[in-house]
Amino acid sequence: MSQFFLGIGGQRCGTTWLADYLFAHPQVCSPVIKELHVFDHRYVPELTIDTPRSLRKSIAETERSIRSTGRRRLAPTGAAGENDHVPPEELLRAQRELLRVVEADELAELGRRYQAFFDGRREPHHRCFGEVTPAYALLPAEGFQAILSLYPEARILFVLRDPVDRFWSAVRHRESGRRRLRPPEEYLDDDRLVRRSAYELTFDVLGPLLHPDQLLVVFFEELFGPDDSTLRRVTDFLDVDFMPGDRLNRVNAASSATIPREVELRALRLFAPTYRRVDARLGYVPERWRARMALL
Repeated sequence: MSQFFLGIGGQRCGTTWLADYLFAHPQVCSPVIKELHVFDHRYVPELTIDTPRSLRKSIAETERSIRSTGRRRLAPTGAAGENDHVPPEELLRAQRELLRVVEADELAELGRRYQAFFDGRREPHHRCFGEVTPAYALLPAEGFQAILSLYPEARILFVLRDPVDRFWSAVRHRESGRRRLRPPEEYLDDDRLVRRSAYELTFDVLGPLLHPDQLLVVFFEELFGPDDSTLRRVTDFLDVDFMPGDRLNRVNAASSATIPREVELRALRLFAPTYRRVDARLGYVPERWRARMALL
């Protein structure tokens, strides 16, 4: 019987690359759409995208593409995901099915439609199935309880990145292409950005809900490190065969501009509890984290 999994984490933590790797794996059932945003839309709508609106826009774009060319390159939006090789008709079917899931009024009906969304795609050779939606790291206990009521033995991949680096990468990504830039220090007051680096809050929620074997914490710095050891931990966790991944080909990499020193120090003070509590919980953090912690 195949295993259900979730990929969660901070925005700009390499989850798009990880999703591309997993959903290209022959033993993993791909949902076609990378980020489903079913449960964050229901439980933390103030911190995430408007999933129905995004899906309706994507559906309209796919329909136009089918009418004009019969082919479509997926737009890099939260609801549409990133995948250049999905037949447009298959994408359109998935988008319509997903819209039906998120529009369910009752939680029980949402659960039934969510399970049916995957059941219609699973095949006997698939050892696992699931989704990678980083924003699920923002879910309250009720959100994870809703998922676990459907899949009690769900396995969760939690991808972390140095909190200051993650914050700054998100700022640079948000500002890319804009003509009028906000002062970077203003983003430290943006809860939608700051909350994505507060990993300890997610640990607080997940701790009472999961058996330790159901959670795997992966560090961005090691996922893209010099060897495949972290990626092997991921495939072992999901009980699929290891396949090499192109870790040099990072997806959605942001500008490498250096964070201003005063912003770095303010962010470091803001995220000090995160550094300390993650280190205390796991008993280990990568060297990049250690270097930042030395400045506290």
